[in-house]
Amino acid sequence: MSAMTRLKGDDRGATALIIALVMVLIMGIAAVVIDGGFAFSEKRQAQSGVDFASLAALTAATGTNPEDAGAAEAKAVVAANLPGRTLDWLACTDPTRPAEYAIVSSLTPCVSFTENFSQARVRLPQDAVDTSFGALLGLSSINVRAESEAIQSSQASADILPWTAGSGSNVCLFSNQAPQSVPPCDGPASGFFGYLDVALYGSAPTELDNPWTCANGTSNTRSAINIAKGTDHILVEWNSGYPAVNDHAECSNRSEDVNELVVQPGSPTQGADEGLIDGISGSINGKSFGPATGRLMHDSTWSIGPAASVRGEPLDNTPLWNYLLDPSCPWAGAAISGAVDEYQEMLDCLDAWTSGTIFSVDLHDHARFAAVPIFTSYPTGPGSYLIDYFSPVWLETIYQNCTASLCKTIFSPGEADGGVACPPDLALSPTINCGHGHTSGPDAIQAVTAFQLDVRMLDPATQEFFPGNASIRTLFLLQ
Repeated sequence: MSAMTRLKGDDRGATALIIALVMVLIMGIAAVVIDGGFAFSEKRQAQSGVDFASLAALTAATGTNPEDAGAAEAKAVVAANLPGRTLDWLACTDPTRPAEYAIVSSLTPCVSFTENFSQARVRLPQDAVDTSFGALLGLSSINVRAESEAIQSSQASADILPWTAGSGSNVCLFSNQAPQSVPPCDGPASGFFGYLDVALYGSAPTELDNPWTCANGTSNTRSAINIAKGTDHILVEWNSGYPAVNDHAECSNRSEDVNELVVQPGSPTQGADEGLIDGISGSINGKSFGPATGRLMHDSTWSIGPAASVRGEPLDNTPLWNYLLDPSCPWAGAAISGAVDEYQEMLDCLDAWTSGTIFSVDLHDHARFAAVPIFTSYPTGPGSYLIDYFSPVWLETIYQNCTASLCKTIFSPGEADGGVACPPDLALSPTINCGHGHTSGPDAIQAVTAFQLDVRMLDPATQEFFPGNASIRTLFLLQ
């Protein structure tokens, strides 16, 4: 064979080698572009599916075995969103599961919850996606993993306060010391004569920033926190078709269907002062909590209306009648002439109401607007009580510096500073004024009264998110 022939043969061999190398490179690029793109798409679908699953797990985690109910719903949601996949939930493992997800479903180790069922974690079982070009390079499949965590929070149009109320448009929410013989603070049926000693379940700094504690001996601080910020856990109304769920149990049972409140009646006077006026911050049982301004303090994060100076403190002075859609209250007939502009007229207006929305949606943004639990059996002592419904209230009159015969400081928002426009009071002296000028004596709050509203008086948007409705739960994906 000539030298030229050998050179041509060598060229053909080199060309074939180059072409083979180029083909490998092309297939590698194709594997990366096509198979990688397909795997990315599958990963994105898997992540979307597991996100929905973690949210669904939170919603369904109720009943006797909430972790299994939540896991069953999570699996169903994954199956619906990722059809055609063969997922082995029993063999699934979650080696990176954080320690706080201590409650693991018996249906799969890859669905877990925090102890209070306020967070859920779902990890998708390993799913192998077949490749096209990658198989030619020895890579027949790509493993797809996805996991998601979700948290629930209660969002409501009114804070739940640690008081309850009786019947009527004018109610006593708290009465601690004498005088206690003048309506509406004239008996246990119209006021609890103390607080519902509601436990603190704790909340994140981005929410209410409360400590997690159920220990005894902290009623003053606990009451003050609950008054200033509102109860920090979800409460719902009891329905005879559903089981009663105890919300205490040493704080270990905190599912979202909490319809039975364990309470301790007490008289922690400091709680009302700090929760409504002085504000509170510090720690409880060694656990620090975020500061809270007194609920009635003007220019706090709560109050948005005018101010009045009461015993040297700038208290909110916004009357309820500011939020009437029709300031003349026509349904009250001749009982009111002109616009509602005083306490007794507002009371007449409420008593004459029969149906329909009468308050603007702005009402729910104010700190005086709140909710109190009304029980199927009125609390008469320590124990567990089923929540019948939640009543809207407008915090109205506070009574300070009281003796056995009168209260020297009586303040109702929207009323004149003294004399003729004062509301009915707890004082036995007929000459007592609204109290703006008094500066001496103890500041302790002995009583708080409120206008009690019917939820149907509220704007539909406020009704929809009023406490007691399970729809107030808002679910968030943890990023």
